[in-house]
Amino acid sequence: MDHALLHGLKHVTKGYWVVVKEFTRRESVIHLQRLTDVTTYQGRGRSWLYLALNEGLLESYMRCFRDNMKIVRRFYVKDALVMDMERLGILTILVSGLDCVAFKLDIDVAYLDVSCHLTLKDGKDSDSDKWSLNSITSTISEVINIY
Repeated sequence: MDHALLHGLKHVTKGYWVVVKEFTRRESVIHLQRLTDVTTYQGRGRSWLYLALNEGLLESYMRCFRDNMKIVRRFYVKDALVMDMERLGILTILVSGLDCVAFKLDIDVAYLDVSCHLTLKDGKDSDSDKWSLNSITSTISEVINIY
């Protein structure tokens, strides 16, 4: 789900937190912003995702993407998964069964900050769609630096 929401973001390093906080309950936004072990936009986005699963609201939030396309367009490129109504509809159907599962995910853990987005081959982030895989070494380095 994390990768689906990251797909097509104009600014991947900011993650989808900047989008979802636009249509998330104010109390939840404040709670997520006050987390002590999650400090990045990407981590807050993942914490939001965990919270949505814990509360059984992920399907509702997927419908918020559909119902708030004006907001979504500001943050995603036109070919993004969440910009395509058909694919967004399929994604919503796929996550609908998760609302019946009782999740108890910890939303304030440092590993949620670890970047898993793709970077350009020269190691620089860009708004370009020309991505390559992170090397295992750089990902392990990020984990080690957190702890």
